[in-house]
Amino acid sequence: MNQRWRINLVLALVLLGLALAIRDELRQHHASPLLATIEPAQIQRVGLERDGEPPLEFMRAGTGWELRTPFRAPADTEHIERLLGVLAIPVRQSFPASGLELAPLGLSPPRVRLRVDAREFAFGATDPLQQHRYVAVGDLVHLIDDRAYHLLIAPLRDYVSARPLPADFVPVQGTLEGVGLTPESLDALPALSAERVEHDPEPPRGTALSLRAEDGRMLRFRLSEDQRSWRRLDQPLRYLLATTPRLATDPALAPLPEPTTSSAATGTDPFAPESRAMNEPVLPSDTLLGPPPEVRLGPERPSPEAGFGAEPYKRPPQGFGQDPFAPDPP
Repeated sequence: MNQRWRINLVLALVLLGLALAIRDELRQHHASPLLATIEPAQIQRVGLERDGEPPLEFMRAGTGWELRTPFRAPADTEHIERLLGVLAIPVRQSFPASGLELAPLGLSPPRVRLRVDAREFAFGATDPLQQHRYVAVGDLVHLIDDRAYHLLIAPLRDYVSARPLPADFVPVQGTLEGVGLTPESLDALPALSAERVEHDPEPPRGTALSLRAEDGRMLRFRLSEDQRSWRRLDQPLRYLLATTPRLATDPALAPLPEPTTSSAATGTDPFAPESRAMNEPVLPSDTLLGPPPEVRLGPERPSPEAGFGAEPYKRPPQGFGQDPFAPDPP
């Protein structure tokens, strides 16, 4: 009896294993395809075009992402990775685009265009019955779950990193209104994170903060009176901090050099020699002479001699044109 139970138990386990294997195979066979089979780590360029908004372009920069258009700024890598997650959404249904009217589906023109390297995804309206989103890819129109559209239409400030300082920028020297910052204040700056980032195209105003990294790179900010609003001079972004950082100064520390203006802006010659003293006379040899005057010499032409009648090459006879009745000269 025990032997029979053992045999039945083994057979039951074998049948259960076969059933599980068949179920997994059927599940894989009937699994919905993904919107795109692109490895996220291989993506180098991402572009977004939204109705009524400026186009956005991102480029991979090392381990993160950088905003390139409409201006250059460190991008929020986590937000970009969530945005690329739309490519892994399963497709519910697919239709040939040639047999559909694209305008009622919100695809002509599309509401959002997502460009991933060389591929383009056009996002339209939602299906009124099941609330699936229409997406045009090549010659097909797909229906997908509408769970990532809010990332596609997020405002520009959500795509920008909340840190005023780039991840690879470690300040070693800084000044606040020309007075040197203490090392303790510099050490706390890389950890700053803004509560909100706003697009600010207005000219920056406020207290001048200058920072220099070990590799010589410079960052310059304008701070509000309470030092909670930071505006970078090279970006139209304003970082609003939740807490005010402690920026202690020490007049004994060496100040940073002021930014130099380019020769094009000042109108000076970049190849000009060192400027001379105010009272030093200018010698003739120090001035640049202009080009010599041009003199054009034509070929010599003999003055024409008077001719006679229809034969201008002959001289008139002697006495021609004189009065024969005139008295002889004395």
